[in-house]
Amino acid sequence: MKIKFNLTIEDILQKRFSVELRGYDAKEVDYFFDLIKKDYEAWQILVVFYKEQLDLAKINIENVKKDKRILENHVKNLQTQLKELENKGLSNVDIIQRINTLEEKNKK
Repeated sequence: MKIKFNLTIEDILQKRFSVELRGYDAKEVDYFFDLIKKDYEAWQILVVFYKEQLDLAKINIENVKKDKRILENHVKNLQTQLKELENKGLSNVDIIQRINTLEEKNKK
């Protein structure tokens, strides 16, 4: 989505009004334009900040997607290994018992 602004800070600063007999108070107009300028500056800072945040979020999303693919592949590999063990006649109970035996040996 592209946002188009009508004025830049420079446009605001350089704007001059013609003076008429019953015209506006120049100091009041200048003060008002100073407020507008400050708002524009604040908005520009916010736009840059949120663009940077968006870029970081996009990078994080890509990293999470990559991690998800890695984990999905790991789960598939583990499921395949489990099926192979089950096909060899090992049940979940047998597998857990083997793991416990290995853990006990590692503790010693």
